[in-house]
Amino acid sequence: MGILFDTQALYADSEGTSAVSVGTESKALEGLRELDTRRQLESLHRAELGMFPALGSTTKKAVVHLEPPPALTSVAAESPRLQVPARLEWLQGIASPDLPVRWREQVVKYLEYFRNDPRGHALMRAWVQRSTRYDQVIRTALRERRLPEDLRCVALAESGFDPSVRSSAGAVGLWQFVAPTAKEYSLRIDHWADERLDPYRSTAAAARYLADLHQRFGAWEPALAAYNMGYGALLRSMRKYNTNDYWVLSQLEGGLPFETTVYVAKILACAIVLRNLDRFAFHGVAFDAPVQATAVPVGGGLSLKRIARVAKVDVDSLSTLNPALRRGRTPPGGTYLVRVPASEAAAIQRVSTRLRPKKPATQPYQVRLGDNIELIARRYRTTPEALRTLNDMADGEPAAMTTILVPKVSPLKDEPLSSKPVVGVPDETFHYADRRQVFFRCDGRTRMDDIVDFFRVTKEEVGRWNLIDPHAALHQGLILQLFAPRDIDLKQAHVLKSDQVRVLKVGSEEFLDHRERAQGRVRFRYRVRSGDSLSSLAKRFGLSVGSIARINRFPRSTELKVDQEIVLYADPAVVPSDVLREWTDADPASQGMME
Repeated sequence: MGILFDTQALYADSEGTSAVSVGTESKALEGLRELDTRRQLESLHRAELGMFPALGSTTKKAVVHLEPPPALTSVAAESPRLQVPARLEWLQGIASPDLPVRWREQVVKYLEYFRNDPRGHALMRAWVQRSTRYDQVIRTALRERRLPEDLRCVALAESGFDPSVRSSAGAVGLWQFVAPTAKEYSLRIDHWADERLDPYRSTAAAARYLADLHQRFGAWEPALAAYNMGYGALLRSMRKYNTNDYWVLSQLEGGLPFETTVYVAKILACAIVLRNLDRFAFHGVAFDAPVQATAVPVGGGLSLKRIARVAKVDVDSLSTLNPALRRGRTPPGGTYLVRVPASEAAAIQRVSTRLRPKKPATQPYQVRLGDNIELIARRYRTTPEALRTLNDMADGEPAAMTTILVPKVSPLKDEPLSSKPVVGVPDETFHYADRRQVFFRCDGRTRMDDIVDFFRVTKEEVGRWNLIDPHAALHQGLILQLFAPRDIDLKQAHVLKSDQVRVLKVGSEEFLDHRERAQGRVRFRYRVRSGDSLSSLAKRFGLSVGSIARINRFPRSTELKVDQEIVLYADPAVVPSDVLREWTDADPASQGMME
């Protein structure tokens, strides 16, 4: 396939066709030092908007066709000679990466930006300097999965090799994982740790993810595009336009997001730069020292301060090497691999037996769905304030399935129910051979998403099993009827079983009678007699005219007819004795109300 280049862009006389001068670049670099990595990446994005203003445009342009070499790999020291315009003669004999390169217009524009533009050159110099921090970690993880080592440039394009970067879209770390993908690839994200910030764990996860994407798509261009925009989104675009060629999709209206149309070219260009530092005038770069760390298993729930004190190492070094530990301590339960300076690993291992939680002893507790801090504190005989201090939890509630620390005491049992709660359900019967009926009480903080995730049901099912809007907030005291798969561990949630509740069909006589009885009133049917009116009945039974009208769903101006049957709610003391006797005979539990 030929390469489409804008003729004017390639042949126009312009300044900056050779590598930028050191003086000009140093001024740009001086300004960049004042920017954090996120703002450096934003600076590159603004440059991209200027370099590629017409991507997706249907305007036809004069083009030249440059046939790429038959193979561009890092096996050969130099690629075959390209027939290129004079402006691009400097590309001749350039060493190629171990990723396949199609010399598209976008690739060349990036190369020119990093070579000739003072700001682009300064950006790349900052990232080249930082590239050595975790280079060996990245290369090792890629080699273990037999992946091209120049996939390290995904980390360059995503984070500028800075593992602390957080994007406005919620992506975090060296490889800019969003939470769902991170969890899918076994990165822990909870109250204690966000392993997207761990260069070692996140790099291992990224290598797995890239390998999976390549296996799914069979080529690196679409695999990298999917890394940027998501597997499902790219697959939908391929089906929509009936093509599996990334470069074709990048030129079609609505084919790919703008960022994805330039993403692959950016990674390829970065890989070429890192393989040809001298060609891009990166002479004398003061590379950052590689991070030298060793993983040592220590007990859960230990603070980095204590580890540092026992092992006599610098606590700041420990914190720097373990950015994933959000609370400055290892997560409770079991052991956790802590990165320590390689030079101090032996000292820490010698005292590892002392690196266990101190008394007063604590124990890990996995928060159940429906838990709150007051309930947990009461169960473990402490106070909510003490629990918050122990877990560095300023406010809010711990999320379900989060592990927290609690005092090492025998927990108190949940208080037994004084009576069976009544649950109103739809007038429909549900039967599932592979599910069991349970009931979950909402506490005002419960989110529908938590219920859906834990019980492995859908919002629509929850709505069908209950008389609720599944997309509205769940108010406190609402009890939901659920049908959960039998393999769910119900001990991880506060649930009631069917024999612990009284289930009534909403709107049934039994349901309506019960609700009024709970208010200390009798619900009964009254046959209208001669002389009765709404006002006289209201006065007789301690109601208002509006209440009687609302109960019976007729206007306040309704004129009652003799022998008409209406429904009334009243205090048992004013209910006719024959009606009251009939009512109590039907439900012996009401006997106490007569006494």
